[in-house]
Amino acid sequence: MRTLVVANQKGGVGKTSTLVHLAFDFLERGLKVVVIDLDTQANASYTLQPFRSGLVASELFADVPSDSWPQTAIDFTDPDDAVFGRVFLNEIKKPISGAPVVDFTFRTPPLELRSTRNLPPGENVSYVTFVLFKRHWTPIGKAQGNLFTLISFRNYLHYHIKCCKSFLHTRMRFQVENLLKILNRAKQDGPKEKKTITGRSFTRQ
Repeated sequence: MRTLVVANQKGGVGKTSTLVHLAFDFLERGLKVVVIDLDTQANASYTLQPFRSGLVASELFADVPSDSWPQTAIDFTDPDDAVFGRVFLNEIKKPISGAPVVDFTFRTPPLELRSTRNLPPGENVSYVTFVLFKRHWTPIGKAQGNLFTLISFRNYLHYHIKCCKSFLHTRMRFQVENLLKILNRAKQDGPKEKKTITGRSFTRQ
């Protein structure tokens, strides 16, 4: 079996035309051809509509083996990190004008994944869903920036967790220093030794 991928970030360069012509050429040569259209515009699906199988492309990924799942995409070995991460992810659910809608669920998979088998197991498994619309990927320059942001979301999350822990540690050190100053001011001074003009020393009780 041979697998050919036709992909290009730039639009209007003939991806669909090349794919369709190759598919018909292989078919005329007596080969078995399967075309999987993962383009959001679905032009290839429209062109090859008479040959459609009725199978949606997303269903091909429904039965992914469990050993191929990124089960620890965000692995919080520190229980404190898990708490910070959950608080942060709950905060990004708040709607922001112009930003994609974000949903976060803890342990419960979203509706799109509930029928999927072999989901990652674990007590701290969470799911983050980003809802993108056409305005988020048009023009293509905006799409590249948004896709990079989504891909780097894991690093973004870990960065903010480290910032939160650093801030809390700094505040704790500051509070400890203030507490020590207060305790030092409340400390009573012991009796001090004094000397007379003749050089004799005494302690005032």
